[in-house]
Amino acid sequence: MPRRYITVEEQQQIIERAKSRCEYCQCPMAYSAQPFVFEHIIAVVQALLYNPRHQQWQAHFAWSDDYLHIIGLTPTGRATVEALKLNRAGVINIRRLLRLAGHHPFTE
Repeated sequence: MPRRYITVEEQQQIIERAKSRCEYCQCPMAYSAQPFVFEHIIAVVQALLYNPRHQQWQAHFAWSDDYLHIIGLTPTGRATVEALKLNRAGVINIRRLLRLAGHHPFTE
């Protein structure tokens, strides 16, 4: 099956729907050290990963008391945190700085 690429218009729709944040780690796009990837991550192993198109973030994740670490609440949440390394050092440092600046955690 040929790979389908996401158009610029579709990318803009995704950014708007996600409120300019990573739908996995909730990092604001403006502060990300790496460009966002628009294709949904599909697990190729047995562990099911969180799907932001069909699942609610709050059902699978919570913040630690200091808001620096994402805690997986369900098997899907825990597998996603581990597989995507959502608590790697660089992301925690960004969260720490954003917290000090009043931009983390994101609340709607």
